[in-house]
Amino acid sequence: MKNRYCNSIAILCLLASGYIALGVFPILREYRIEKGCNAYVDGDYKTALKYCIPAAKRGHVKSMDIVGECYRNGNGVSPSYSEAVKWYRKAADQGYADAQYNLGWCYENGKGVSQSWAEAAEWYRKAADLGHAESQKKLPNAYFNLGRCYAKGNGVLQSWTDAVKWYQASADLGHADSQKELPNAYFNLGECYANGNGVNQSWTEAVKWYCRSAEQGNMYAQFNLGRCYAKGNGVLQSWTDAVKWYQASADLGHTEAQKSLPNAYFKLGECYANGNGVLQLWTDAVKWYQASADLGHTEAQKSLPNAYFKLGECYANGNGVNQSWTVALELYRKAAEQGNADAQYNLGRCYEKGNGVSQSWTEAVKWYRKSADQGNARAQNNLGLCYENGDSIAQSWSEAVKWYRKAAEQGHADAQFNLGWCYEKGNGVSQSWTEAVKWYRKAAEQGHADAQFNLAWCYENGKGVSRYKPEAVKWYRKAAEQGDTDAKEALRRLGY
Repeated sequence: MKNRYCNSIAILCLLASGYIALGVFPILREYRIEKGCNAYVDGDYKTALKYCIPAAKRGHVKSMDIVGECYRNGNGVSPSYSEAVKWYRKAADQGYADAQYNLGWCYENGKGVSQSWAEAAEWYRKAADLGHAESQKKLPNAYFNLGRCYAKGNGVLQSWTDAVKWYQASADLGHADSQKELPNAYFNLGECYANGNGVNQSWTEAVKWYCRSAEQGNMYAQFNLGRCYAKGNGVLQSWTDAVKWYQASADLGHTEAQKSLPNAYFKLGECYANGNGVLQLWTDAVKWYQASADLGHTEAQKSLPNAYFKLGECYANGNGVNQSWTVALELYRKAAEQGNADAQYNLGRCYEKGNGVSQSWTEAVKWYRKSADQGNARAQNNLGLCYENGDSIAQSWSEAVKWYRKAAEQGHADAQFNLGWCYEKGNGVSQSWTEAVKWYRKAAEQGHADAQFNLAWCYENGKGVSRYKPEAVKWYRKAAEQGDTDAKEALRRLGY
């Protein structure tokens, strides 16, 4: 009896060891896999690899992906893209969506494999086609990247329709906490609607998607949404909301990737300068112009010369800052050297008047000419005056007339008066009362007091027009109303 009992125990032990060897106790194995997966999430990569590598070798797809991630990022092992690709491929071939996405990423970036957009697109598509977001944390990324491939024609035939389809699929998943690409998907979808790429153009839809992206911190969407409010595209025009989104974009701050940032700073400065959507405040206008100016040297900053110029105006006039010609001059120079015609003119004025710098006609003429060559009417008139008076250049009536005419034809009242005077005196042109009256009239109609007086004198004396006292009185009176003493004396002389 005793021996039969011992033999039974021995048989039971042998059977139990066989069951273990055959893997009939899956609970223990599942426990170890779960422990490895949890350790990976907790950042305990040594423990994760201890349990996930054996599981991966037995064909557990999630463990394969985890081992691939560890090799890709150097977590618990020496980094190796080739090893990462090996494990991603094993899991991907068994239909594991996260691994398919990861393998697509490796092909897109040429990590561990030769770069291939065709392969990248194929694996992104495989991940996307599986479609069950609850168990696939990288599914929105796969949708987004597949959309990018179609948008750019990378590895697939370019198709805005398919790009929109996959951007929309990524956007529709909705939960941004675990979806890094979701704000980008929203933004790209907004761009498609804004530009009519793959869909009917719709500012309303563009604003909808820009808004979703902007609310999740996408600076490009914030800037574009600000522009929509500024221009009334898809929304009621609102400077208040434009400022809100420009401000949001501006507040993101320090990174060269933010191409919209200098523009946002500049636009925000414009809002404060003009009181659009905010209380007009030069202090804040200066603050944001300065922020735009401080970003410095890059062709992407189209607003930079304007920011320097506007900021120079603030310092020249004491708007929001202590008045300083020295600072104004420095800012005008920065803008002028980048081709801003208004700043070139103002810099010329500083040299002419000696504001913030030693007076120099040579420098004044230099900057007036640069501005005049770009069509700035004020600079053209001042350059004409320099030629008339021989200020640091050879006196030349013909050159004076040339520049007066350029400015006068743009409607510059002082230049029109000066050109009229040249025709009256025959300086640089054949003397002509008819032409003199023509240009005096143009200036007079813009309220130029000297031109009004001269036009009145022409009517009184019949020069270039028929003598006509009522018209003379009319123009003398207009000049007198602006304080012209000669016009007041002429009216008394005529009995008015």
